Amino acid sequence: MLLKLPQLYVQSLIQMKPELKKMQQLFCSQISIPQRASIPVKIKLSAFPSETRPSLTLSNLTLTSVGRNMLCAGALIREVLTTVSYNSSLGDPAEPDTVEVDFGVLTNTGFTKLTNNDVPEDNYLNFSIDATLTDAPWNDNDAYVGVLLQVTSGAYKTVRQGSATMQVLHDATDLPVMNLSLTVEYPAKVYTRMDEVRLIFSIGHLQESMAEPFEVELLMYLPYGNYLNFTRYDAVGIQPGQVYFPPDTTRLITKFGPIRFFDTSVVSYYFKVNPDNNRHFGLRTYDLTIPYVITTKLAQRFNVEGYERFPDNDVGRLPPVINHIRVTIDSPMCADDILLSNSTIFPDCLFSASSVLNSSFPPYFARVTSMTPWVPRYSGNREYLGVDLVNLYVITKILSKSPVDFLRVKELNIAASTDGSDWEDYVSVTLPNVTGLTEVVFNKTLTGRYFRIYIVSSYGSGKPVGLRFDFRGCALSIVKDSSSACVNVTLPVTPDADTNGRHLAVDTTLNVGAFCENSIKLNGNKCYISRNAGIVWDALPYYIEILHGYNPINQKLYASNYQRNSYYFSTDGGIHWTPVLEGEKNASEISALWKASKAVPYKPDAMQQSLGNWAADSTGILLGGGRVASWGSCCYHTLQ
Repeated sequence: MLLKLPQLYVQSLIQMKPELKKMQQLFCSQISIPQRASIPVKIKLSAFPSETRPSLTLSNLTLTSVGRNMLCAGALIREVLTTVSYNSSLGDPAEPDTVEVDFGVLTNTGFTKLTNNDVPEDNYLNFSIDATLTDAPWNDNDAYVGVLLQVTSGAYKTVRQGSATMQVLHDATDLPVMNLSLTVEYPAKVYTRMDEVRLIFSIGHLQESMAEPFEVELLMYLPYGNYLNFTRYDAVGIQPGQVYFPPDTTRLITKFGPIRFFDTSVVSYYFKVNPDNNRHFGLRTYDLTIPYVITTKLAQRFNVEGYERFPDNDVGRLPPVINHIRVTIDSPMCADDILLSNSTIFPDCLFSASSVLNSSFPPYFARVTSMTPWVPRYSGNREYLGVDLVNLYVITKILSKSPVDFLRVKELNIAASTDGSDWEDYVSVTLPNVTGLTEVVFNKTLTGRYFRIYIVSSYGSGKPVGLRFDFRGCALSIVKDSSSACVNVTLPVTPDADTNGRHLAVDTTLNVGAFCENSIKLNGNKCYISRNAGIVWDALPYYIEILHGYNPINQKLYASNYQRNSYYFSTDGGIHWTPVLEGEKNASEISALWKASKAVPYKPDAMQQSLGNWAADSTGILLGGGRVASWGSCCYHTLQ
């Protein structure tokens, strides 16, 4: 079902009057929902341009009219609008220039179509938002600024966007000139982590400017991430009245008092390259861009004959100088051996896999020093090898060793995650078809704690594919001891695995495996099920917190919530769940064929638990004797 393309229009051409500092205007937008349709709608309004500060500040998003077919949504939308928050894309809450609103599902009742008296306006929602012109330097004469509307569907794909613009008009003003410059020394190249960068600011007041004393402010925007740390400054000539670096910002501000005829000042700013954050750069040369704005003001209005005051209330000003300067940084090498092959530092339990061919090829055999590789049970690009590095690392290279008697991997996708849930960052790697150890440098660095290596393709066919690998990179921080990761496991609150702790249940008719887990991280029981031999694990509904067992006679898998006051059964492998009385579940439990769920041990030396073709132990889940998933890899990132 498609969302009708929204229309965005401006009521009139907007001109900024020269006698005003700020001008406010109403921007209006219109969204139409097709009749008899229910569609998720999300809108985003953003002002443009926003370079070093917004051109417009947005406020007062209002629902101005609601079509007759949309009346049922009117109250809900007005309630949503009371909770709208305005944000600044540049981090300054005083100047919001973006607005995002999620209206949920909007429904067109189609009522007017039934009465045959409908008009297009019956299907419209009309909104307005106030936009106030700021005194940003680019809001100068003949500048065009405006508001962009973006409408997305329930899948968060843009279905329409449009914009409305306005023209800014100032009186032309002939003003004096200052001699200003900002340069970087040499220019500097940073080769080591602690090299110093020096920026030099020079200012001079020309005699022929024929103006009164100036007030000057230099505003520099340092790169995000503290790549350059401001340390000190010195000045020759007129001393700056103030140099400060506001906390939690990237702005370095220098202010001067009056600078009279023939006055000059040369200020040197010194920066250190952050030795920790510099590692984020990767293995290449980077150009850091430092934007800056120099503004000059008059302490009073112009009183020189023939000069008009620049329109800025009671203070005159010169057109600002807006420019940027670049600092080149050659990143230090980040390709250390992180010792992934050392089983003491990175124990076997930190390796996981989507599947294994059998117990002779477990995930931890993927170490490059292993005699035999990890071998997945299935082919296709869903198969992956996972590793938890426990701490945050930057990874820049992969090493691979061709396995004997198995196909060599050709293409890999390597994904990284900081929490084990969101896998947004990845690189694609093509390995050479050669024997022995090979090394491939990524085209970009990966940062994360959890990494997955997906096998996309292999050289040849007819045999299983095998993988042995190693990473090169560097640690961003070491806050946890990886060597004890397999020892300090979160144990259940009580030994009763039916209510607290891992337990395994199996639908022996459909050969479907399921388990539940209790952990501090999950704050309660959470259950998962696999209907395709452990390849994919799906989360069960939130109200399924305990799996009691399976009755082969009526082919029902029984479950309940944590409090045991709501019981359910499923006959289709956990796709649908039907409420049932506790008595029916109890009657099934006394059947001779009843397959009760089994507690799964946490201790590494505990005995493996089996149900049908499925089994589980402290490290993961098995099917037919082969490990198909580890506890951390199949469903969630950690249980601790």
